[in-house]
Amino acid sequence: MSACFEQFENIFKISKNCRQLIFTTHWYGYLPTVEDGCTTSIIKENSNHYFELYDLVGYREEIRNKTTKEAKEKIPYDIRLKSTNDLIQSILSSSLSENPYNWLICEGSTEKVYLSYYLRDLVEEKKLRIVPVGGAKEVKKIFQLLESSHDDLKKDINGKIYLLSDTDRELTTYHVNQIDKIKCKRLVNTPKNNSTILVDIHSNKVSPPTEIEDCLNGFSFSKTLESFTSDFEYINDLLHGKDFDNDAISFFSIDLSVSEQKQLEEFFDTDGIKYEFAKRYVHIDKFWKTEKGREILTPHWIEEIRSFFQ
Repeated sequence: MSACFEQFENIFKISKNCRQLIFTTHWYGYLPTVEDGCTTSIIKENSNHYFELYDLVGYREEIRNKTTKEAKEKIPYDIRLKSTNDLIQSILSSSLSENPYNWLICEGSTEKVYLSYYLRDLVEEKKLRIVPVGGAKEVKKIFQLLESSHDDLKKDINGKIYLLSDTDRELTTYHVNQIDKIKCKRLVNTPKNNSTILVDIHSNKVSPPTEIEDCLNGFSFSKTLESFTSDFEYINDLLHGKDFDNDAISFFSIDLSVSEQKQLEEFFDTDGIKYEFAKRYVHIDKFWKTEKGREILTPHWIEEIRSFFQ
């Protein structure tokens, strides 16, 4: 397993110096370690060949979201069977080496966009891999599988693993034991000091419902929201005449009424908006920092995650 990882690490390095790299393999362990790319599964049924393409930015999430019978039938049985097992084996195997990978498991591809931006230096310097797995229940499953293997491997684990969830209205709760190199936390906003904190999954702090869009830099969040006003007129009405607290977390940066907050939630529930918003947020935050020279604070909870890996 470690030899496979070393070989794919070499392939990863080659891919950084060319336009396109193509390889074939029967080993699934590379899937979660690839930061950017696609994989194609070739399926033979009777005399026909079928091709299924997966974006490796969120392949676990993509597999999970193919819920219709027809879609599931097109996914090779071995991919469905091995997707979880190989992810766990990949995480554990890569964490045992002298120069280990580190892992940040999150719920979805949107979270990965923000986390990859804020922690991009750790991707290179600490071999951090950020993997969206398709929801809080999947995060729970992965933590419990990692926890069950931990006692046998704890003396040999060199890498660190962080599992991050939102605080949903329908909360997925489970007990988390304290493990030095494996952390499992949940994002939740606190009105006490208008900030986002990271709490244990089983913490009794369960409100308000908190998603990653509620935990961003207030200035960059408001600028990104403004970029959607031409396509969503009600966003323009929602923002009109509002004062922004640019130093606050996004949830606390705009004073909205209950009806206005519901409008904002409906905006983010629009198909594809969360992912598009995340991409624009990264672009806008980077633009104001590099081109305009504005000092924009990184959310404290991001720095807390960063400190775990350093």
